[in-house]
Amino acid sequence: MKSLVTSLLILGLAFLLVGCGEESNVTDGNEATDTPVAGTPAGETSTCEGDEIVIVFYPNESGAEFELIHSEIERLVCEATGRPGRAMPTVDYNIAIEAIANGTAHLAYMGPTGYIVASNRNPNVRAMMISSGPSGTLEDAVYYSFLGVREEDAHLWEDGAGGYDLTRLEGEIMSFVALTSTSGFVVPTIGLASLGFLPDGVLPEDHFGISGPFFSEVMMSQSHQGSAFSLVTGQANVAAFFNMDSAFEHHDGPVNQVGMVYAIRQDADAPLDTVSGELMRIIMSITVPNAPFVANHDVLTDAEVESIITRFIAEDVPYNENFFSPDQDRVRGFFSRTQNEQFLRVPDGFFDDLR
Repeated sequence: MKSLVTSLLILGLAFLLVGCGEESNVTDGNEATDTPVAGTPAGETSTCEGDEIVIVFYPNESGAEFELIHSEIERLVCEATGRPGRAMPTVDYNIAIEAIANGTAHLAYMGPTGYIVASNRNPNVRAMMISSGPSGTLEDAVYYSFLGVREEDAHLWEDGAGGYDLTRLEGEIMSFVALTSTSGFVVPTIGLASLGFLPDGVLPEDHFGISGPFFSEVMMSQSHQGSAFSLVTGQANVAAFFNMDSAFEHHDGPVNQVGMVYAIRQDADAPLDTVSGELMRIIMSITVPNAPFVANHDVLTDAEVESIITRFIAEDVPYNENFFSPDQDRVRGFFSRTQNEQFLRVPDGFFDDLR
């Protein structure tokens, strides 16, 4: 009965968020079907008819700065299927995972761990595509999971040999993102376990994910922006987050490596808009497989999924600056385009190491 009630509450929240989305500035796909879709060439009209295809996003990609990107994704879904796309922002990782697993959402952009959890619940949730690395291949299709401290406190963590003493993490106030966040919990705790900080037979969530056993206090900030905010405002002494170009920018040190200094962007959105310019020092950096777009094949046909993949991997998409921006200071894109980044099909096996 408790499980049933919990499931109904999660579903209710998911539907509530869909309803709330109608009042936001995100394109909801409900315009008249003869309205030109954003981005279609002048003089041409692209129409979307039929039931909506709902695309769910984690809290990290649900802020105001992603509204244009949501609209672009909706547009490509419409072009691929002839059905209107509708972005569904969320405020909780578990809502997004539940929505794609139970078919409330048709598509999701989610971290690798969330995909593994959702596909374990429903094998018909399958990965579609991911953004490539700079090489344009899957070989370097990775991002970075960080543990950071405030720059003014970085000297307290130095080990005297040019590195940082992670044994001092014990007893600190820690900000993670969510238990199902790949780079905001799973990967950094794998890193801590590899250093011998996890007792035999104990699960990471039972040792690192609650206040007391290892950290004096543990916060779950529900977004990477929120985790960084908790750090720079002094609510936490250490925080987990990833290399999010829309919120953070390189300030000093080796890019994406231990010792790098990150700055909160001057044009960062809430809650970071009140702490722009604050600095964070990276004391742990681990690579993570890129996040996939996934589809629930219970609510989409194989032909629709194939059409969506084909549209996203088309040769024009890497030059759409809303997806791959060559200059994040000028145009805020979903990803940075430094060399040959593009969307690629991804096999489920790509996530086996993390699984």
